[in-house]
Amino acid sequence: MITPFFSAFAHTTSGLTGMVFRAPPVLDPTAAPDLVRDWTNIDGLGTAGDVFAAQVFEEALAKGHSFIYVDYPEVAAPESLNPAEQKQLQLRAYWIHVKPHQVVSWRTRAEGGLTVLAQVVIEETLTEEHGDFGEREVCQYRQLRNEEGVITWTLWRQVRD
Repeated sequence: MITPFFSAFAHTTSGLTGMVFRAPPVLDPTAAPDLVRDWTNIDGLGTAGDVFAAQVFEEALAKGHSFIYVDYPEVAAPESLNPAEQKQLQLRAYWIHVKPHQVVSWRTRAEGGLTVLAQVVIEETLTEEHGDFGEREVCQYRQLRNEEGVITWTLWRQVRD
């Protein structure tokens, strides 16, 4: 059935995003060198920083909010690696766009007169190889905890065959 009404919402959010990003954002000259280096591939999947920012903006405009989670590959004692070793191992931060429906729960606490995020649980869905020829969908929940300024995480996986 075709609706007799024209939905202008998607058209409007797309148009507003285009207006805001008609000129790409420019990094501040004092931006961290790592950010400048990674801006052309901010998520490690080939997405340029300005495109990523526009996607997050449009989602936030449509849903009221959106999130960016910045992660770094797990490495034993990364601070002991010099820049050449980090480059050889291709170690770098990468950004992940977390949409509002992915945030399952969160907790805050008062710390020094400020409200800080104590825990957040993010739902992630991925497809992984299964057997010789198949694939299966895996739903996992990433629990991030802030324990006195130290961020730890746990993955809880739910496999659907």
